[in-house]
Amino acid sequence: MGKMTDLNTNDKLLAMLQRGIDISPRPFAKIAESLQISEDEVVKRTQLLMEEGIIRRLGGVWNSAALGFKSSLFALNATPQDITAIADKLNSDPGITHSYVREGKPNLWFTLTAHKSEFERKVAALEISVKPLQLFAMPAVKHFKVQVIFDKSEKQPASIAPRKHVSPIELSEKEKEIVKYFQSSIPFTVHGYKKPAGALGYSEDELISKLENWISWGVLKRVAAIIRHTRFGFKGNSMCVWSISPDKANQLGLILANRPEVSHCCMRESCSEFPFNLYAMIHASDEELVKSKFEEISEIIGNNGKMLMSVKELKKTSPVYF
Repeated sequence: MGKMTDLNTNDKLLAMLQRGIDISPRPFAKIAESLQISEDEVVKRTQLLMEEGIIRRLGGVWNSAALGFKSSLFALNATPQDITAIADKLNSDPGITHSYVREGKPNLWFTLTAHKSEFERKVAALEISVKPLQLFAMPAVKHFKVQVIFDKSEKQPASIAPRKHVSPIELSEKEKEIVKYFQSSIPFTVHGYKKPAGALGYSEDELISKLENWISWGVLKRVAAIIRHTRFGFKGNSMCVWSISPDKANQLGLILANRPEVSHCCMRESCSEFPFNLYAMIHASDEELVKSKFEEISEIIGNNGKMLMSVKELKKTSPVYF
């Protein structure tokens, strides 16, 4: 077998890192074996991909609900002259993880994640902070597709295991420190959990055992790379919405979820100002392909849909839990 090109190796590596590294003393060993390179080489390439900005972070991907957190999508309609100032004010809150200017009305969209004990208070504070503008809430009612990886070999986003529904667990202060550590990037070393264990006051075996338990309980989804997909060849994306009757929700949601170009798909509460309840994120190599995919899907779902193309990404971070 001929040696793979550097670019091809990196593309395959990125797909594997998104699926997750092992919770074991040598977390990169299987990836190295699959790519026919050394573990040191995997670590070196991962570090370079982080420095190049393709990998945003490599750390824990958590089940927010299992940690006692709630989240919702929000939107408001701001004038072009006010939108930057309003977005800057909103985005200073670490609970706001994703924020975009999108075409159409409303034009400013963001996601808030906060502990369930604080969520309603934070929403009330946001409503006051954006007055006289109206804040629209679109909480998810049902998820059809989440946890997507971007894999060039498949030419489309690919889905991995669905999210587990888990009751919130009580964490000790020491356990919260683990979540805090893994919500940012962990060090890139062949023995990937040795440094985190030392920093957190655990033996390597104790930390691995704790993480394995959380994986099995559905609290920790995986330890994986979160990438900037626009730098990985998926430059076109749009939030697409349709208004559908509740009796067709499940059927049409599952149809959407099975489309390879759809990365996230869910039912959300609608409001009179934005009467859409089925949401999907469509990703492709460019905007024209996104538009053609939307038209193709609309022939199946119904032609009462709407595309809200991304104009500007204002903020994209992982949730800060503790």
